[in-house]
Amino acid sequence: MQSLDGLVASNSTIVVGEVRDAHSYWNEEGTFILTDVRFEATEVLKGDRRDSDFTVTILGGSVGDLTTLIVAGAELIPGKSYVLFLAEDDLPG
Repeated sequence: MQSLDGLVASNSTIVVGEVRDAHSYWNEEGTFILTDVRFEATEVLKGDRRDSDFTVTILGGSVGDLTTLIVAGAELIPGKSYVLFLAEDDLPG
């Protein structure tokens, strides 16, 4: 697990806000489930986030009766507030 100082140093954007909705789907190859999470930032703690309403994609989710669970992965629930540490990365597919 990374320390708070490590999280702050290794992420370009840090925001506080609320999850508006989430949508899970198969990647293009049909090999992995991804989830798009729409987030509304109420406060920017680090970085330049001009658009307060944005979408992040995370690994895992449920499509039909199949679920991909990422151990120690983020579970972002619509209606709940979070602090997000954001960085760009390549996801499967």
